[in-house]
Amino acid sequence: MNVTLPDWSNPAQLAQHSGLDLYTSLTNGIPPAMPNFEDSLSEEERWEVAGYIQSLLFLLPKKEIILEAVPTPTVVRDIPIIEGETGIISGGVINATNGNVPDRMEVTLNGFINHDMVTTNVVYLDSNHSFRFIDVPLGDDLIYVVSVQYGGYTFTSDIISGEDLKPDVAYNLPVVIYEVTTDSSQIWADRMHVFLDKRSENTIQIVEMFLLNNPTDRLVVGEQPGEPVITYKLPPGATNLFFDSGELGERFISVEEVFADTQGILPGGGYQVMFGYNLPFTDQESISINVPVPVNNVVVMAPKGELMINGNQLAPGEDQQIQDMNLVVYTASDLSKNEALELIVSNQPSEAPYGRFGSKNNLVIGIVVLSLVLISVGLWLSWMQLKNRKASQEAFEKGLPSADAVLDQIIALDDQFQAGNMTRENYLQRRVELKNKLREIDEKTSIQDAG
Repeated sequence: MNVTLPDWSNPAQLAQHSGLDLYTSLTNGIPPAMPNFEDSLSEEERWEVAGYIQSLLFLLPKKEIILEAVPTPTVVRDIPIIEGETGIISGGVINATNGNVPDRMEVTLNGFINHDMVTTNVVYLDSNHSFRFIDVPLGDDLIYVVSVQYGGYTFTSDIISGEDLKPDVAYNLPVVIYEVTTDSSQIWADRMHVFLDKRSENTIQIVEMFLLNNPTDRLVVGEQPGEPVITYKLPPGATNLFFDSGELGERFISVEEVFADTQGILPGGGYQVMFGYNLPFTDQESISINVPVPVNNVVVMAPKGELMINGNQLAPGEDQQIQDMNLVVYTASDLSKNEALELIVSNQPSEAPYGRFGSKNNLVIGIVVLSLVLISVGLWLSWMQLKNRKASQEAFEKGLPSADAVLDQIIALDDQFQAGNMTRENYLQRRVELKNKLREIDEKTSIQDAG
């Protein structure tokens, strides 16, 4: 079977696929190359995998924060564009904490090719807290992101691929901002994954992954930018600390056997932290893994026939075969903050080569499931994206709705919010979208009247 792998190192390609697209392909599979995971992975686990794939993008994920803004010139270098064709990117800034948005806030649109920023433009919010960038270059290799500075932090929009922009058609790309708090006591982890792999006769490698949740309506930050938000304690003797995102001295800071994540945590779930380290190992070791926040569910995994894991907190291990790899999976639940996950790890002689989880770049879920997704998810998503683009074009060709119809939608939206049927964030974001649509109708009507 001849299958082309999607190039996730190309941000423009990865930017085309939403989390829902990835989740759908995991749930339904992509015949004939990729089976579905609806039965083998829970709904939460499928969303985790989708989030992990999106985190491979070079740019900060949707829910990550840049602590310092870097001034840039208007145009960094020449870019390959479609001559004579430009698009429009519009949207609004929404404060999902209290609704307050500063007047005349500066809004920046940056364009990237691969890892390089190639163009930037700045406008200011209007009286409706909306913005509009015109004459945006179109190009298959370009991706765009909108950002604003607020409270000493930079908040970013979703990303849009240049090939998804249409000439002279506005694309809505809102930015959500939050007030900040230094109180991290309400942060908890829905899931903690621990992977153990024997790297040599005397060394094992442990990779930990936490899926954090911020149930508040504020960005949780350190006392000062660059100071700890969540602190992680490593087992005694840990060496060769590494991360899937960020480095020591940058996002992460370290003191002896403790390191801290300095990045702010936005409201909601899906904030992921992954790191790994090596530990000395003989035939049997007691390993104590610190839990930095309350954890609902724990999954511990190791290759079958290599390591045996026991512990009073663990349910008996179950054999699972994933992508031709035989694994033993153990579970635990309801761990308190600063409680230790106690593991007794014993050697099981095996003729199999060490390091069956691969190098440190093949972390966590990617080790187990991502290889399947990479084989064929691009085929499914390409079809879905084409279908969605055709549907959008058909809707546009049918014309915009009337101003009265949009006003009715705004009134209905206000009623739904007042009745408590939607969150403030969703309400404010949808209201900005409708107001932008109303403005497009007004502009189109003005052009027709002038003609």
